[in-house]
Amino acid sequence: MDPVGWCQAEPPPLAAWACIFLAAGTAAVIAPVTIRNYVVGREFVLVSCNGGINLFFGNNETSNGVDTSHPEIGPWSCFDYPAIVRNMELREKRPIRFGESSSLFAGRAMKFIRRIQAGRLR
Repeated sequence: MDPVGWCQAEPPPLAAWACIFLAAGTAAVIAPVTIRNYVVGREFVLVSCNGGINLFFGNNETSNGVDTSHPEIGPWSCFDYPAIVRNMELREKRPIRFGESSSLFAGRAMKFIRRIQAGRLR
């Protein structure tokens, strides 16, 4: 292609436009939530901090696949999350942000998953 011909190229195919509009629409929906999370909590949280605890409740020694309960935490809902983080701070003896608590729960779940998978491979 000649140096001047790039501006006369074919327009992107319909699939490319669909991907562009999907990405723009997704960003338009998620961006306000992410901005609000940063303004309120002063940490970058895309949508929610509940991913780690949900992964943990489904993947731990006491999980039965149905209940959202754990001996360390008890039954909970998303409205209990601030209290759960406060209790985690007391155990760790340091301040913990909501995003970090999600990472800590996810880490515990992944440790359990790796241990279970290692046992299955033997």
